[in-house]
Parts: sequence; structure tokens; C-alpha cells
Amino acid sequence: MTVRRLGWLAASLMCVAPLRAQLPVTTGVSMSLAEHRVTAGAGLERSSGTMFGLSATTVVPWQALEARASLRAGSLGAHEQSAFDRDVGEVSLVMSLPVSGWIALEGGVVVRRYESSLAAQRWVWGEVGLQGRHVMLDDALRVSAGISIMPWVSVSGVSRPDLAVAAHSALGYSAGRLTATIRYGLERFDFPARNQVRRLEELSSLELGVAWKIR
Repeated sequence: MTVRRLGWLAASLMCVAPLRAQLPVTTGVSMSLAEHRVTAGAGLERSSGTMFGLSATTVVPWQALEARASLRAGSLGAHEQSAFDRDVGEVSLVMSLPVSGWIALEGGVVVRRYESSLAAQRWVWGEVGLQGRHVMLDDALRVSAGISIMPWVSVSGVSRPDLAVAAHSALGYSAGRLTATIRYGLERFDFPARNQVRRLEELSSLELGVAWKIR
């Protein structure tokens, strides 16, 4: 799946369903400083760069279920000679169901593609987790943190990881229809050993975002 096709899929998810159902819609843009790290027996390979994103969020009346579709794409430059420059693009769909005033269950699907001069690699996974939330200053300031596991991960060209986890924390401030956020996220994938060499892979990102509530 090319980055262009990922974009068309994200646009469909973001626009068509909420508009047809006349649900509340919030759209956003973001910029992420991302770092990708891999260890696979030849030392640490690092690449980093900037990713840009689009998102749309709506809330379904049933149990206040929140649905968020997002698209991110960018380029990561290699830090070592053994690493490769790569382009990355991803589409995600995440659902959040509040179970109390400060805890929510989360579940979602992510499709990601890395492409370099050497090869292209497609990642697909499902994730489930918990998110803690707290609001202050009459709901103007929101703090959240969450952790999730990926019980199912598919990676082209390599075996599935033994362990896949993710964690994030975020701070948001709202003024009228506008919300500014800063978010840090970390994903870690531990692959089974092959020829006594174990592959570990991480992607971390610091994201700055702005969202506007359309209705």
C-alpha cells in the first residue's frame, strides 16, 4: 500500500462517515519529531526526522464512544552508515470507550509502511489498552497517559514479534473551539532470536498538534 493510497483511505475515514451521520467533528494537524531505532546484531541503527499528520475525531452517542482516524507521513534520515534513509507513512483508526470519569478502554488498528532504497516493509497491527485522563481549569486543561499491547502484529519480511507494547502521555489546552496538544509516544517491538541474534525495534515521537472543533 503506497503512501498516496494511505492518504485516500484516511481521507475517507475522516470525512465520509462523520459527515453522513451528522456527528460532532474535530479536525487537526500535527508535526512530530520521530526517532526510529533498531538493534539486530550489528549495533544500534538510528534514523530520525519529521512527520506531518492529519486527524479527525468524532463522538458516537452510544456510550460516548470516541473514534479517531489519523494519517502521518514523513522522512527519517540515517544517523549511522549501517542505517538507511527511509520514508514512512501510516494510517490509524482508534476507538476509545470511557468506563469511568478518568479511565477509558482503547482499541485500534494501525497500518504503517517504511520505504528505503533497499526495500519496502509493511506493518499492520491491532492494539488494546487503557488510558487515564484528568481535566483541570474548568475542562480547559487535559492530561492523559496510556499503555497498550499489540496482541497481533504482521511485519512483511520478518517473523512476528514476541512482545509489542506502546505507551504515551499528552497535555492539551482548549480555548473555545481550538485545542493545542503536546504528546509523547513510544512503541517497542521485541522479535524472536534468529541465529542467536535478537531484533529489537522502537519508534518514539514528540508530537505538537492543533485541533479545531467544526461542530
